[in-house]
Amino acid sequence: MLLALLLACNGPQTKQQKTSFELEATLVALNNQLIKATQDQDFLQIENLYVNDAILIAEYNPLISGRENIQKYYNEIFKRQEVTEYQKEATELFDFGETILEIGDFKKTFTNLQSQEGKYFNVWQMSDAGTLRLKSEAFGYYHPIDSPTALRVYLPEERITPIKTSLELEAYHALNENCVRDRDTKKLLTSYTDDAIYYPFADTKKAGIEVLTEHFTAYHAPPVKIDSIEIETFDYIPVSDGIIQYSQFFVKWTVPGFSGTTQGAGQIYYKRQADNSLKIYRQTGMHVHHE
Repeated sequence: MLLALLLACNGPQTKQQKTSFELEATLVALNNQLIKATQDQDFLQIENLYVNDAILIAEYNPLISGRENIQKYYNEIFKRQEVTEYQKEATELFDFGETILEIGDFKKTFTNLQSQEGKYFNVWQMSDAGTLRLKSEAFGYYHPIDSPTALRVYLPEERITPIKTSLELEAYHALNENCVRDRDTKKLLTSYTDDAIYYPFADTKKAGIEVLTEHFTAYHAPPVKIDSIEIETFDYIPVSDGIIQYSQFFVKWTVPGFSGTTQGAGQIYYKRQADNSLKIYRQTGMHVHHE
């Protein structure tokens, strides 16, 4: 009976907002499809779950745009991974009507790779047919990976052209760039809500302003000097109480006797405040691995 219910919930729906139970059941069924396709190493099972212009942010890879490129990524990564167990569990659901933000945890074990535990951000959108499809998928790990090369897929397009965004988002970009460059923790924290949750690269989640203060104080500590930083918006989705934004970042840094670059991508759920400003409510960030 439960299986019948899950399958029924994934059938065509009206474009009205679902009940909480219906939504949870639908997402369980959809995530089971994603899990089975991974275990079977068969992207064709799930290709129709992604919209044509879907976005993938996979740890150690640049932002990947479009269902065709996402298929290329998974076709390659499936060949490298022999999955023995894959579990996913949603920890938060934000229902904006025709857009759903699902945040959760996952665990994977393999016969040939280090086990993985991590976080995922899925953004689902209601299609004209009344079914949920993936607008974006982002995932990273709660721990460092011993061999990130095994998770890096090289596609022809490595840097995607940013879109022209709103002046409001450009202002927040400028604020964040200045705070990172100046290592200004106090000012940076004004960008977050008191109950914000940040999922950083290769680390566990940081929940609440006190934990974020500890995290960014340590992150901004010497001897790292930021020489330059660029944050580019690739896409964004207005939702009922804010904005979901996808971005790329490029940083040049120096420590005594050495310099380097860091590239990555991220997703932010900005929540609109009573004074009409935007503050970061949920955020995840991934780094790109270079040989």
